[in-house]
Amino acid sequence: MDGRIVLMATLAAVIWFLNAFFQRRSAFYARVQVPCLLALTLGSRDCFVIWSAMAVQVAALMSLIIYVGSILVFNISTPVLAILAGMLLGVVLRMLDPKRGHA
Repeated sequence: MDGRIVLMATLAAVIWFLNAFFQRRSAFYARVQVPCLLALTLGSRDCFVIWSAMAVQVAALMSLIIYVGSILVFNISTPVLAILAGMLLGVVLRMLDPKRGHA
């Protein structure tokens, strides 16, 4: 396996697990109900997740997918582009927080 993919996967996993810990630790944050399987995958104990932590987890996963896809399809290693695209998705998800309301 390519070392670049291992490095990016490790970074995404660290971000994922830190936010999974945040999902379990923070009982006083507003929570949103999602399907139970998704909530358990994100690290929550029940069917409710903290939306901002979920947005960061999905952004990290999307960055990894975009990075691996750019290497496999185009044979171009662009970690900055992958991270920026993942961050953009995270910002969009954060703006769509059902507890805050949106325009």
